[in-house]
Amino acid sequence: MKSEGVEVRVMRHYTGIFHPKVIWFVGKAGSTILAGSNNLTEDGLRNNIEFATVTTLAQVDANLQTWHDEIHKASEPATAALIKSYAKEKEKYGQQRMASGQGGDFTWSKRTSGASAKTAGANVSAAAGTGGSRLILEVMPRETSEEGRQVQIPLIAARRFFGLGKTVGSTINLDLKNVDTQESRTLVFTLNRNATARLSIRELEYGSRPCVLIFTKRGRGKFNFELVRRAIDPSRFDGLIAHCEQAPPARRWKL
Repeated sequence: MKSEGVEVRVMRHYTGIFHPKVIWFVGKAGSTILAGSNNLTEDGLRNNIEFATVTTLAQVDANLQTWHDEIHKASEPATAALIKSYAKEKEKYGQQRMASGQGGDFTWSKRTSGASAKTAGANVSAAAGTGGSRLILEVMPRETSEEGRQVQIPLIAARRFFGLGKTVGSTINLDLKNVDTQESRTLVFTLNRNATARLSIRELEYGSRPCVLIFTKRGRGKFNFELVRRAIDPSRFDGLIAHCEQAPPARRWKL
């Protein structure tokens, strides 16, 4: 492909699982888009198409250009060094998995979450904030709740950061927004009789742990949150945890 003048890029900075379902061919006379409901791999194109379209465009749509630009920012040229790094780590992971007999997902160390490259130090600094405007909170591997989606908030953080009262039964409404999906929801936050305060976050499945939640204030009773999974972004996860002062087995957090 390189010999034909086609630049090959590899996705490195993204959240979730990258499934290529769109291919955009651009030429002087116009452009053509292939879109499929399953992955646009050779096997998918030849043997397992559920639904696919071919669209010819006379001019580029602004939304399509934005999509292209975001994908481009999240990727880098596929150099021999990157390919070798991935192959070496994948082989080592396979050997360790065979030796231990345990399952799990492979995550390349050079992958990070987000649309652009980030360093652990920069993320720690941004997450820490000033004046208690941000909260770093470790989500323990064995939180107890239905489907593992509930997290216990340290009472100091519940009061200072979220504004929960000190009296048992105190209740406030929190407007939470997921920075990755842009989804918003309103949760009721209560100080329980057993002196605990918990939030139920649907993104917190057992498979996501260990992970760190980053809450950011955006107004009275309004907060953004981001989920940083160790399996997806190990360097950023470690950097955030290192910024906390508590030692295991205590929950690690930082205002």
